[in-house]
Amino acid sequence: MPYLGELAALATAFCWTVSAMCWTAAGRRVGSLAVNIIRLLLALPLFLAYSWIMLGEVIPFSASLHAWLWLGASGIAGFFLCDLFFFQSFLLIGPRLALLVFSLAPLISALFGWLLIGEQLTRWNWIGMATTLAGILWVILESPEAGEGKGAKHYRMTWRGGLYALLATGVQGLATVLAKIGLRDMTSAFAATEIRLICGLVCFLLLIPALGRNDHVLRAFRDARAMRIMAMGAVAGPFVGVTLLMFAIKLIPAGLAQTFVSLSPVMIIPFTAVIFKERVSFRAVFGALIAVLGVFLLFR
Repeated sequence: MPYLGELAALATAFCWTVSAMCWTAAGRRVGSLAVNIIRLLLALPLFLAYSWIMLGEVIPFSASLHAWLWLGASGIAGFFLCDLFFFQSFLLIGPRLALLVFSLAPLISALFGWLLIGEQLTRWNWIGMATTLAGILWVILESPEAGEGKGAKHYRMTWRGGLYALLATGVQGLATVLAKIGLRDMTSAFAATEIRLICGLVCFLLLIPALGRNDHVLRAFRDARAMRIMAMGAVAGPFVGVTLLMFAIKLIPAGLAQTFVSLSPVMIIPFTAVIFKERVSFRAVFGALIAVLGVFLLFR
């Protein structure tokens, strides 16, 4: 099927849009650190069940050591370090400014792809990436924080928050390329994602006791509403979304896949308009159209 990798990356962007809404809502109730680890704990049984039923093994031990090393490194970078930095940047500078910095991820992915595995992009690839990113930046720079009314919190860029967002961006770009290397020995994107998730989860399980936050996480389990929201996010994000991303980067260059995924800030506009009652301006819609035009150029 033509453009299968591109379509998978677009579907990833939609899944990440849904999961971002879930993480934001749950994070307000139980905190970002609890969300980080609980979402992975909720997603892991889904992978174990799928692997057992569809692949004949609960954990993909049949994968080569080469695949485990590269995918494990990608999981530590993507599921652990990237999300740790990114969620913290949300708290310090807000999602709009954090996403503004994170929109550099496709370029960093393309750079790492060129340096580590020699991936080459065509002229139309670069034009499409530039057009898409221009539309995304336009939307993010224009869009106000949801809830501008009384009591709303207004964020501004700080060096610490910007640094966290930049670190998340760089680590995500590296994680995408590391996963692409590990996927060379894998036939199942689900199995590859399971390896990445397990390695990222182990890091969180070591971090929580080291920080003395066990009670904080345990209290989050008792919040039924937050758990329901995180369960929905776990299906949309780590289980379906990340697996689709692994499938996409197996077929197309990492920088292109990351560009499609970066459409999440554009896709989230109708959700914020309906759920958070945020006013959507003509300028935001125009920026979204520019981003969509860039996607059409990428398909070229």
